[in-house]
Amino acid sequence: MKELNTFQSVNERDVDLLVLEELNVSDSFAQWFVCRVREEITSIKTLGAWHSVVDTNLGESDLVYIYQSDDLSSQAILIENKIDASAQAQQGEIYRLRGNRGLEDGLWQDFRTCIIAPKAYIARNAEPYDAAISYEEIMVYLAAQGDKRGLYKAQTLRDAIEKNRRGYVATVCIKTTDFAQKYLAYASEHFPQLNPEQPKPRANGHDWIHFYPEPINKKIRIIHQIYGKVIKLQFLGQADNFDDIKSHFEGLECSGYRIIKSGKSVNIETPLPEISIAEQSFDSVLEEIGIALNKAQQLHSWMENYHSV
Repeated sequence: MKELNTFQSVNERDVDLLVLEELNVSDSFAQWFVCRVREEITSIKTLGAWHSVVDTNLGESDLVYIYQSDDLSSQAILIENKIDASAQAQQGEIYRLRGNRGLEDGLWQDFRTCIIAPKAYIARNAEPYDAAISYEEIMVYLAAQGDKRGLYKAQTLRDAIEKNRRGYVATVCIKTTDFAQKYLAYASEHFPQLNPEQPKPRANGHDWIHFYPEPINKKIRIIHQIYGKVIKLQFLGQADNFDDIKSHFEGLECSGYRIIKSGKSVNIETPLPEISIAEQSFDSVLEEIGIALNKAQQLHSWMENYHSV
């Protein structure tokens, strides 16, 4: 019996419930988790954590954790958990929409989105979340508690990580991966100043192409959402500066650009021609790709001008 794994197979629900319990009953874990998501030290009081929270229009969040921050406001973390399953199309953006819905409904005054997954999954994830915490990090935290309970839960996460390693190949979409690789190679050759992301294996629906024209500042980025038919300049975490950004860029609105808040971020975006990765080859949409990259270059130029003011 000692040679057998405790679990025949660890699934995402097992990890959901493990993290749910820790957030609800361990103040130290909840404190660590919030500080890790926010990337700052802060004092909190747990108000509750819930599993499988459903919005009738926007779908299901795996976990929702609500806490009282040191300024007494209620804040939320909407958590997506993945072991090896492919992400749904636009899943990261849908989590943000659910967070915004919570703001509108008065459920919280601020929120973050977070994915928890094995490190290998996070490395190839193309969906946008405010934070990413690997199973390996959580495993180390739990094991460091030094008690049998922590070691048992750390072993559960180790089994989940092993399941991810075994199941990785099945999640990759060859067509999406090939299209993105060609797109990024083309952008690197013709628009190197945009600093496109590095190519990586992609699941079906992972069609966001990221550019980081300021390599040392990953919180300013340009994103081509192929399925969404839009390109945007995104200022992550700059919602408090919305009025200043809008004032500087408001002349763009008459040229078909929108300046909007999206959670804690500010987006400057404009529509693009339709591209179907499933039905079109990269070479057949070079004209559309050129339009997108020229728009990205314009956004880059306006971004540089904004910083020079």
